[in-house]
Amino acid sequence: MIKAVIFDFDGVIADTEPVHFAAFRDVLHEEGYLLSKDEYYGKYLAYDDKTLFIKFFSSYKIELPKKDLNRLLIRKSHLYDELARDEMKIFPGVNSFLENIHNKYRIAIGSGALRKEILHALEILSIQKYFELIISADDVEKCKPNPEVYNKVLDSLNTAKGDLIMAGECIVIEDSVYGIEAAKKAGMRCIAVTNTYPSPELSGADVVIERLDNLSFDMLKKD
Repeated sequence: MIKAVIFDFDGVIADTEPVHFAAFRDVLHEEGYLLSKDEYYGKYLAYDDKTLFIKFFSSYKIELPKKDLNRLLIRKSHLYDELARDEMKIFPGVNSFLENIHNKYRIAIGSGALRKEILHALEILSIQKYFELIISADDVEKCKPNPEVYNKVLDSLNTAKGDLIMAGECIVIEDSVYGIEAAKKAGMRCIAVTNTYPSPELSGADVVIERLDNLSFDMLKKD
């Protein structure tokens, strides 16, 4: 039995990865470094901002002082906000899928994005009403593929009103390999959408689909 549907945000609900990439690219260019699109999607996708900067500079054997890391995080967030105003798009099928499930399941977001970015995007897209709660990068210590974000979503759902939910009664909707790994480590089933990666790379998921309105309730209810 499925009781909860938990969405990743970037790459699942909103087509924000190109915006994140552009913001990271521009910040790093200001610092004298090059981040290519292939490198971003191949090495850094699904990391939160802090982890990406740490891992990027570690590849150059540079350990960032905390003040420099904070400066980069603030600059990236500022650039992201500027770009998102014009570039924010919702993926096809998301609206109709949310409308179909919102009275049947408890719905949450578990994302490596910053809370303010998620809230801003939900407001732009006019879909904030569908989500009971959000666990973001602000709420966790470890990013995906660590399962912390999904464990915290489940804990928060069980702290709020409603029946007790077990991990196996949750469906996670993801778009990345690390996201799938995080969901599975949390003991949850995972549906992957091919918004970011091709189907063969998402084989760790229980179901792989091209868009959310291709997902039938039979798939959701299958035990």
